[in-house]
Order: sequence, then structure tokens, then C-alpha cells
Amino acid sequence: KTNTTLMVMAWNTNGLNNSVKRFQLNCDIVFLQETYMDISLVSKLKARWVGWVFSSSFDSKSKGVAILISRKVSFTELEVDRYMEGRYLIIRCIIEGSELVLVNIYTPTSNPIPSYNRLQNFLLKNIGKQLIVGGDWN
Repeated sequence: KTNTTLMVMAWNTNGLNNSVKRFQLNCDIVFLQETYMDISLVSKLKARWVGWVFSSSFDSKSKGVAILISRKVSFTELEVDRYMEGRYLIIRCIIEGSELVLVNIYTPTSNPIPSYNRLQNFLLKNIGKQLIVGGDWN
């Protein structure tokens, strides 16, 4: 394991179908919410600085989360979970020699309790692991 500082950013994009919003970010890991991209458009997120793109999409009009990881980061994917119609994305991985769990969440504005209960259950199962959790909690 190494002692590395990572620059992490969470951004509610309110839609990424506009190419003006897809630009260079000076981060190692970016959590995006409300991407509004169906699966066929996700490849557009792979900019020059992005080495890996993971997404959980719903449709081009609502929801959607993504995690972008810089190509400068030493990264190994171990497991990816996508669920709740573009509301959650969880990646178990090795970054810079350390096992991490990346969690990106976009909770609904109406009745968020089921989303919070699922997240609580996930977190309880992962006690003791290094987690990076971000998103739009409404």
C-alpha cells in the first residue's frame, strides 16, 4: 500500500448531452450525477484525461451516475455494481496499491428513504474497508 493523495470531485451536471460540459477536469476521480445519458452515449465521457468510465444509466431525460478515473491513476477494477435505475454505482478497486470502494449516489427528491436504507445496508457490510462516498443527496 502507498500513501497517496487523490483529488476527488462530485458534480451534479444536470445533463451531459451538451458537449460544452464535457471538458478537462483536474481530478483523479470524478463522481457525476444526473448525467441523463443512455448507455450508447457513455463513451463520450472518455476524454483525453479519462482512463476509465463506469456508469449506471436510466435514459437520456433523467437520472444517471458515472465515475471517471484519470489515466494517471494506477487502477485495477475488482467488482462493479450498478443498480436502482441510474441511482447508484459502486466500484471495488485497487488504486495506487490500496483497495478502495467508490460509491456514487444520486438520491431521489421524493421518498429518498429506500435509497438511504440500501446505502446503509451496503455500508454496514463494508465496515473496515476504505470507502470514498460521494454524490447528490438531495
